[in-house]
Amino acid sequence: VLANSLPRAKIIVFTRHGAMGRNTSNLRPEHATIFAFTPSEEVRRQLALCWGVCPVRIKFSDDPSITIEAAEKYLREANLTSPGDNLVIISDLRAGNTLVDTVQLRAAR
Repeated sequence: VLANSLPRAKIIVFTRHGAMGRNTSNLRPEHATIFAFTPSEEVRRQLALCWGVCPVRIKFSDDPSITIEAAEKYLREANLTSPGDNLVIISDLRAGNTLVDTVQLRAAR
């Protein structure tokens, strides 16, 4: 929903098992492309069947900020984003023993 209200929005999802990518696809964002990043080739293939999802396999770091930077770099080098594009980043972070879903809004560099 956030991505639908922003100009030049791209959705970046990080998913190990594919659930976050599938859930985002089910929302059917009108104008935003969904880029789902996963470390698993099997999950990448499964996500290729989801509506509006462009799945990409990358290595995940233990540091979430490094993984986000790697995804942004991939999109930039593949000319899939332009400076100033709105990036809606959906991921989960470990807080103690709990996984917490997070949403970040960044401007592409």
